[in-house]
Amino acid sequence: MVELKSLESLASLCNRCGFCQDVCPTYGVSHCELDVARGRIRTLRQVLDGRYDSVLGEGIPVQVDQCLLCGACSANCPSGVPTEQILQKVRSHLLKQKGFSLFHSLVYRGVLDRQDRLEKITGLVRVLDRTKVRNEVAKNAVLKALPLVTRAVTALPRTLGRPARQQLGKTVQSGENRGGVFYFMGCGTNVFTPDAAMAVVDCLSAMGLKVSVPRVPCCGGPHFSAGDMEKARRLARENIALMAKMDPEVIVTECATCAHTLHSYDTFFSAGDPIQETIRSLKEKIVDIHGFLTHLMEDRGLKKDARPGAKKIRVTYHDPCHGVRGMKVSKSPRDLISAIPGVDFREMDGADSCCGGAGSYAFRHPEVSAGILDRKIDAIEKTGADVVATSCPSCFLQISAGLWRRGLDIRVAHPVTLAAGLLTGQYNGKQK
Repeated sequence: MVELKSLESLASLCNRCGFCQDVCPTYGVSHCELDVARGRIRTLRQVLDGRYDSVLGEGIPVQVDQCLLCGACSANCPSGVPTEQILQKVRSHLLKQKGFSLFHSLVYRGVLDRQDRLEKITGLVRVLDRTKVRNEVAKNAVLKALPLVTRAVTALPRTLGRPARQQLGKTVQSGENRGGVFYFMGCGTNVFTPDAAMAVVDCLSAMGLKVSVPRVPCCGGPHFSAGDMEKARRLARENIALMAKMDPEVIVTECATCAHTLHSYDTFFSAGDPIQETIRSLKEKIVDIHGFLTHLMEDRGLKKDARPGAKKIRVTYHDPCHGVRGMKVSKSPRDLISAIPGVDFREMDGADSCCGGAGSYAFRHPEVSAGILDRKIDAIEKTGADVVATSCPSCFLQISAGLWRRGLDIRVAHPVTLAAGLLTGQYNGKQK
């Protein structure tokens, strides 16, 4: 309880105004006061006041876990209540008291810690695709009674490409080159959106930059969100040591979650930890991939001149929560997309609202996630877009699954994947 007492001053900032109701994705689905920031903060204050004997009652952990940590409430709170920061610390406290769930042990510490295992799992999925087994499994009424299995089967892209690491040459993966551009390719990008990873390398290489893509462990973002600070710090230390050793001029990643996590490593450690000095020096080198590419294209005189006979492509953009609120990145992805020849950019309603993916959230809370996703798919469909772009593998998977289940012929692609066509003269927008 001592750990939670430290949150009392933050929780007391809430004046119960209810502004969070208008922007909270979970409240938009349930319309339950307990599922909005104000309700969650109120429950925590009751715990701190001693009105609950323990924070281990079933209702409280579920209430805390159902928050997406999307940050919309904090961004719109007139009192500046950092709800996601508070709930992350509560999750950490609960994890210490209750221990790891089976899901956490299998996914966070069993798969995300080992990218080789993740590659093997997705390799099995590719085999199922080739044999058409996955489609049959998705239709099987018996398996539909097992939500986790059904979600796993339907969430992955219809055509899953080979992991990016299997496509990259040994030179860029060696991790021996110092200086240049350090491309932090996360675990989700490697296996779920390999075309985005290859597009980053292609774009930067086409502009004459030396790119290194050493094998890195998970950024630690998923573990941090789940409250697993022990693992999050260990992964952070590994990544910090590797980046410092390579001493790059620039650090880029196309994943909004990885970018936000790398940029937030200082919050993982105490202010007096010696690692903070290294973090500060690395933080200055982390740049937004969208703005970085747009600047390079402008610097090299690449203009938006549509090729003769090029087909007009209608593109909309979904803002990942870690991008728009975590990194304050909103304009640059749109600038990059708008610089592509033949693109008709169409803004969607609520582009910065969460899609309900939030890492493993769709597996842990499938019904709430599906309700949030339905609203996002409605907004996408309303734009009449051929392609919806987004900068997060989790959002990519979530939106892809929603479009597939709705039967909509709309592709999902990363803005950099689309921009690669400007440099290579080819547009695909699909997985390789």
